[in-house]
Amino acid sequence: MKLAEQYSHNDAMGQNDMFGLGVTEKAPVRPIHIIKKPEWDDEKRLRNEKETLGIYLSGHPIDCVEQELEALNVARLGRLTSSSTTSSRKILIAGLIVSLRTRNASRGGRIAFITLDDGSGRMEVRIFQEVYEQCRSLVVEDAIVLMQGVLSWDNFSQTMRFTVERVFDLDEARAKYSQRLILRLNTEQCEAGILQQLPDMLLAHCADNRCLVWIEYIGSNISVKLILGSHWRVQPSETLLKNLRALLGVNQVHLCYDTATSGRTEKLLGVNSRID
Repeated sequence: MKLAEQYSHNDAMGQNDMFGLGVTEKAPVRPIHIIKKPEWDDEKRLRNEKETLGIYLSGHPIDCVEQELEALNVARLGRLTSSSTTSSRKILIAGLIVSLRTRNASRGGRIAFITLDDGSGRMEVRIFQEVYEQCRSLVVEDAIVLMQGVLSWDNFSQTMRFTVERVFDLDEARAKYSQRLILRLNTEQCEAGILQQLPDMLLAHCADNRCLVWIEYIGSNISVKLILGSHWRVQPSETLLKNLRALLGVNQVHLCYDTATSGRTEKLLGVNSRID
């Protein structure tokens, strides 16, 4: 090690060892060509962290959709587990499935036992065979799901128990309750021809849906809001949102729920978001 350090020092100073092999011409340094890759989005970064380290290091997957869950009137698990009330009520919860196990039910079929995590807390949930058979494809580890059910007090375990009545994913929730998809463009994006790429991308996801498409142009001296016609209504799936964010930028795409959505989802699902 000392010999190598001495050689490096002499080489840097332009000195030669009297017992060395003489001066040798240095090989030219080849430039390193670094291929530029787009930065990972939050979802991909978190997924790679989990695959590499076994944990989510820089955040929680639920953070990416937290605003949408609030608009859907989803109850936070941390508040449920610390609630002092013992009255039964129907609620809507959501979270990341961090563990899953199943066993045979006495009347046939399978029962699922899962642990949900929404960043504020965790909850153990049991899904009986009738519901589990309908949602089996959605109930997998590391998936974010929404669950409608009844929260009640279990006298035997002296804890709150959640009975699942229905399981669905974000795409289904978006299709039913989203009001408008807002796409924001600036002068540079329009000059680059991005606006011409939008029709084909939107047409692939057009559906007889309630979600309108709004285009907001913000220039240096003017701003314009364009509301597309009803034949441009889309189903705002995760695929469409990812493609649009890759084209326009993460902060340029917003899926909005009407201010009345909270009350409307309570009415349609029959849920009560009040947690004392």
